[in-house]
Amino acid sequence: MRNRNFIFCILNFSFLVLLGCTTTQPTIEMVQKSQAHYKIGVSHLNEGKVQQAFIEFQKALELDPRNKDAHYGIGIVYDFQGKLEMAIDSYKKAILIDPNFSEAYNNLGLVYAKLKRWDEAIKEYREALKNPLYQFPDSAYFNIGYAFYSKGDILQAIDSYKDALIIRPNFERARYHLGLAFISLGKIKEAIAEFEQAIKIYQNFSEAYYELALAYFKIGEKERAISYFGKVIELSPNSELASSSKRYIDLLK
Repeated sequence: MRNRNFIFCILNFSFLVLLGCTTTQPTIEMVQKSQAHYKIGVSHLNEGKVQQAFIEFQKALELDPRNKDAHYGIGIVYDFQGKLEMAIDSYKKAILIDPNFSEAYNNLGLVYAKLKRWDEAIKEYREALKNPLYQFPDSAYFNIGYAFYSKGDILQAIDSYKDALIIRPNFERARYHLGLAFISLGKIKEAIAEFEQAIKIYQNFSEAYYELALAYFKIGEKERAISYFGKVIELSPNSELASSSKRYIDLLK
């Protein structure tokens, strides 16, 4: 992750303590030890040891309160635990230290999305995209599309999904959700094209098979609908989609 040396001396005392805007700065050794604790925390997170990860991130911040990665890691932990307002606070602290921290902007947007605060989510995803060095702009565009779709702005959603696909044409989730957006507009043939692309990319994509089957059902192509409903049952035999597919098959036969 990229580091930039910004010092923000803010009058609020809590922020002064947080960001280290005092005469005492961590030594190089403290910064190095802080980052070492952060890396141990990441290792714990990857192993599903959330509490151990949290402890390591806290140790990292004790050594270097301006360790943006540790604030970001704590945000992930709070997000995982469902403590969404605390996750927001941690991501914002990371961003205050590095205004180009695209990963933190994107995750902050995801938390707002969980809270259905769609406009705030879109704003943060767009902040992530302002950094030309951001490694995952396709994900940010996809997230923008999902937020627009969720708030009922289908045309904006379609544009955003298409932006994601320009960057990563084999992004199967973007293909699938673009198909759903076309369904919302009654553009069945366009939706079918996207669902078919999605299952070419990911052959076990049961949700895409299900939506493809429904689309063929809507235009009266019974045999194709039955075939794709059957594929859903094959891939996810114990799912709600499989139960629904069985009912459609019985209806079509």
